[in-house]
Amino acid sequence: MPGEKQKYIEDIRQQDAPPATRVSPGTRFSLPGKQLGSEFIFDGAVEIPCSPMGYPMSPVEVSTGVPLPIVGPRGKTPNRHHTFFYEYDYTSSSLGRQAVRLSRIQRVGRYVHEAMFHQIFDGTAFPTSESREWEITILSLAGYVPDLGVKFKQGEARVRELSIKERKRLRRSDIILQDKPSKELGKIGEFLLQYAYEHMRDGIEPLWVEEFLAISGATHKDELWPRKLKLAEKLANRAIDVAVDPVRPVFAQAHRQRKLRNGSPDSAWQVVKNKVAKRIPKEIGLLEERLAAQL
Repeated sequence: MPGEKQKYIEDIRQQDAPPATRVSPGTRFSLPGKQLGSEFIFDGAVEIPCSPMGYPMSPVEVSTGVPLPIVGPRGKTPNRHHTFFYEYDYTSSSLGRQAVRLSRIQRVGRYVHEAMFHQIFDGTAFPTSESREWEITILSLAGYVPDLGVKFKQGEARVRELSIKERKRLRRSDIILQDKPSKELGKIGEFLLQYAYEHMRDGIEPLWVEEFLAISGATHKDELWPRKLKLAEKLANRAIDVAVDPVRPVFAQAHRQRKLRNGSPDSAWQVVKNKVAKRIPKEIGLLEERLAAQL
């Protein structure tokens, strides 16, 4: 480990820091001698957790759980910054955490990404619950932009409010994206559909459920398959509608305040449906299993 970072960790361990420290707008972070508690709280709006090794982790918006964007030029050689890192911590964990990581990257200049951000912030804390993973994944897919960002100047990181110009640039369709196309991207849709099916509650039409379960063993070669598929579509649509209910106010407000990527869907429901539409026919067995378990 570089000597500066090692000394930084030793300095922190020797300090009797309080459990949490409140910091004011414009607080700067640099490596040497920064006192840390278990987290920083930026005027109640942003948390900066502390890693097990004593480093500050990615600043996170408290209200949504979405990490703050990096403020800086994309440059001639932009990097793909995974907002949720380190890779192994997320890819070796739950399906929800994998979906969270895949749902959001930011294209940013190589220098500010590698030489600044990753020299100060040591990973991104896991979301606190599966419901939080669900909400973060939906907002990330829509390119959600928090009110604050992390800007670097003279070796320091400053948490501050985004300017109108910065927010406009971050909302462009080529800045905050989901991860590059790969077979792993299917995990986003897999998580979203599983979560919706697992959280089906009131509002599911009983007659649809009865008929769907009565058509047992149907395959794409059977006469009843089109009907089974149509019922699966209706049930999935309703399950998504129920599951997104807690996210709906946050998403609607973000849409009104122009905090979403340009061209994003108008509703949280549509964001989820776009990702799971092709999975619904493939997950007939999962839907049968979840519905049968609720009877």
